[in-house]
Formats: sequence, structure tokens, C-alpha cells
Amino acid sequence: MKILIGLAIAFLFFVIIGQNSGPSYSSTPGTTTTSSSYTPSSKPRVPTYTDNWNTYDSADEMTGEKSSYINSDEVVPNRKLDFPYSDLKSSIGIGCDSGSQWVYLWFSKTPNMVGDTTKDGYNLVKLRVKFDNKLDTATMTQSWGAKALHFQYDSWAVKKMLQANTLTVEIPWYGRNAVFTYKTAMLKEALSASTLCK
Repeated sequence: MKILIGLAIAFLFFVIIGQNSGPSYSSTPGTTTTSSSYTPSSKPRVPTYTDNWNTYDSADEMTGEKSSYINSDEVVPNRKLDFPYSDLKSSIGIGCDSGSQWVYLWFSKTPNMVGDTTKDGYNLVKLRVKFDNKLDTATMTQSWGAKALHFQYDSWAVKKMLQANTLTVEIPWYGRNAVFTYKTAMLKEALSASTLCK
């Protein structure tokens, strides 16, 4: 009898210790956290950007023509936009083939702009931009329904970015202007690593 009581006490002891030392489950299904390190997640409300650039090559499956691309890390607006654009992100893109180069700003959702001019198949808009702290104007084009704004003067854009550490762009977004800041300090190294973009 004493043996059975002793075993029962030992079993209860291990059950209690295991409950106190194991992982605690959060209110979100499918996730576990330790009670000492859990902090609620929150979306960024301040600009976040790094100095990383990604380079890759592509080939047309029909013609075999090669092209190269450079993309910056994604950034968020300096001020968070309202729904449905509260999770909006953007990056700089540069594309090149054997005879041309194009520079654009990519967005995770189609830009909903005001003040642009409708053309045949695309919209034209002039944006306020800053290379470091030098204010300037850039003319951009957007194909209807596209998620990208293309610099009308590609060589000018690359030259300016190579001379600056940051590029800040103000987009006349419907409801409120969206301002993005991109790091450009390492663009020269990214261009050097690219096959076709120089």
C-alpha cells in the first residue's frame, strides 16, 4: 500500500513540474511561445530599410534573349497608410538587356494615385523626390493596372541614385501621400555584380 501511495505522489509531482516548465501556448492557433519571451506582434509604423540588393538573370524561353535584374529590399511607407493599403511595401527595380535599361518602383499593391495624366495605355505623373536631402522632380509612367512606376529617364535616375545614399519618393496616393525611403548606398556594388546592368 505504501508503495502505491509513493508512486501516486511521484506521478503527481512530475505532472506539476512538466506543466510549469513546458511551452505556453498563445491565443493564436498553431503557435507556441515561452512565457518568459512572448511579446505581441505588431506591424511596423516607422520606415524600415536595409542596404541589401538582389541580382538575378533571366532568359526568354522563346528567343533565348537574356536579361538581368537588380532589386532593393522591400520598404514600408514612412507613415502607415489606412486600409486597404496598411500593409503596403515597395522596392526599387532595375532591369537590363543587351540594348536597354529600365528603372522602376515596384509596389505590393497597384498604386492608386491622384493628379496623374491619362495617356494611351498608361498614366503619366510627376513626383517629388529627394536624393539624400536634395529635392528634385521625377517623371514616372504607369501602365494601366500595373504595380510598377517607371522612371521616364532611366539613365538620369541611376546616375542620381549612384551619387546618393538614400532616395525618398512622395507618391500622391488617394487619401494621403505615401512617402518611401530607399537605401541606395550599395547600388554601385549591385551593378558590378550584375551580368548586364552596369
